Amino acid sequence: FFDRRSAWAMWGLFALLSLLAAVVHCAVVPDATHDVAYDPKRSLRLLYFSTAAYCHADEVRSWTCKPCRQADDRSHHPVTVIENQTTSTQAFVYSSGPVVVVAFRGTYDLVNWIYDLTFRKVAPYPRCEGCLVHAGFVEAWESVHGVIARAVKEHLRRDPNAEVLITGHSLGAALAVLCAMDLHYA
Repeated sequence: FFDRRSAWAMWGLFALLSLLAAVVHCAVVPDATHDVAYDPKRSLRLLYFSTAAYCHADEVRSWTCKPCRQADDRSHHPVTVIENQTTSTQAFVYSSGPVVVVAFRGTYDLVNWIYDLTFRKVAPYPRCEGCLVHAGFVEAWESVHGVIARAVKEHLRRDPNAEVLITGHSLGAALAVLCAMDLHYA
């Protein structure tokens, strides 16, 4: 029905429109109350990172998928791919210079749809007294949070002053919010 180029163009348009509503762009810093000006170039780069989270894990590890190269065209960089088969959750932690990026794949398959539709609330969220969080999001996040936290710490050992940016689309955006909160309060 669609050729590969049309599919990428449609995906790009969908992802760009989703950027307005769902991309989490936050720096995890001790004082998270500071103002951050919108930067279109940075936001586009984070969109590419978010899109790269949908690539096959081997392509992300080798940094060969098109969105990976659009996010950063350098060939040598540390990247840690995190996969949980039970929840079908995929993410990666990437670092380049003074930046560490955590990117989450969004809803991708039937397993993810099941987690999306598991909408009962959990009270309280383990790391936020009185917070209510979508149960499917919590379960997907809990399936990868330990590995992601360790990977971020490892990447920060290389540059302790690096800025941590977290992004995702759809289910990945929800996981990005939980990740930002957990890393901030860790």
